[in-house]
Parts: sequence; structure tokens; C-alpha cells
Amino acid sequence: EITGALREGDVAIDLGANVGEITELLAANGATVHAFEPEPDTFAILSQRFKGRENVILHNAAVSNFDGKTNLILPESFKEIPRSASKSASIAYDRYKNDIVPEVAVKVVDFSRFLSELDRRVRVIKVDIEGAEWDILRGLHDNENFDCFDLMFVETHERFDLSILPFVKQQ
Repeated sequence: EITGALREGDVAIDLGANVGEITELLAANGATVHAFEPEPDTFAILSQRFKGRENVILHNAAVSNFDGKTNLILPESFKEIPRSASKSASIAYDRYKNDIVPEVAVKVVDFSRFLSELDRRVRVIKVDIEGAEWDILRGLHDNENFDCFDLMFVETHERFDLSILPFVKQQ
């Protein structure tokens, strides 16, 4: 199990941290964990959970292949169950877009740039960012930044956008 192999001095990254279940596992043995969560209410829960944990660095931001701002589209169920529904929020897909749940403007961090500016090699990256994984993978590919980390675990969402399949097949 990779989380047990992480130690103090190691760096791990949790992209799409939500309320921090995976962040907790990555940080358990003292590894420095950068946890990214763009949705403000979910980030507040994450912040409270890791308050005072010096080895957990929280980023209230989405990740992509650019720096800036964008809209995070929330599913309708977010109004009823914010904590779990934010797991489906996306900056890449607008399948939930409607007049019932407003979009949330969020900060976006260029993940390839972020990786290149870290002072240590990253041991493990967990990616669960509801479709934006393709943009960070393209950014890493374009900037030849695949040598900045040891392992990356990615949940993919090509089922929502079949136009990505030629890129996937190239890799």
C-alpha cells in the first residue's frame, strides 16, 4: 500500500481532495501533502479537518493547464448534500449546468507549473477532478513534466466526452 510507504520528507498531492479522506491517508506518516479543493463550502470542511496539521498544505483552487479563474459547475444534489455532492463538481464538463444550482467562480492553478516550482520530487499524486484530468495531463505532456513525480493515480472521465479518446490512445 503506497500510503504506508510515505514518510516524513516525502511529498504527496491530492487533486480533488473533497473533505480529505485520501489527504488523511497520504499525511498519516508525516508526508507533506498538498490538497487542492476548489468548492468553497467543501474547502471550509477540509480546512477545519486539517487545522493545525503542519504537514497538510491546503489550496482552495482547481487545477488545470492554466492559471486564472473559471466556473465550477455543481450538480443539483449539491443543494441537498453539499459534502458528498461536491465530489461531482467539475470545471471541465457542464452536464449539471442548470438554473437551480449556481456556478461558483474558482481560482485555477496550472498544475504543471505548480509541480515545476516545488522544491522536492513528488512521490505520489492522486487525481480525481471530474474531467479536468485531461487538461493537466496535456499540460504535463506539453511541458515534459512527467519526470517530477514517481506515481500518479488518475480517475478518468472520458465517458462524458468521447472526443478525448484520440488523445488517450496516443498516450
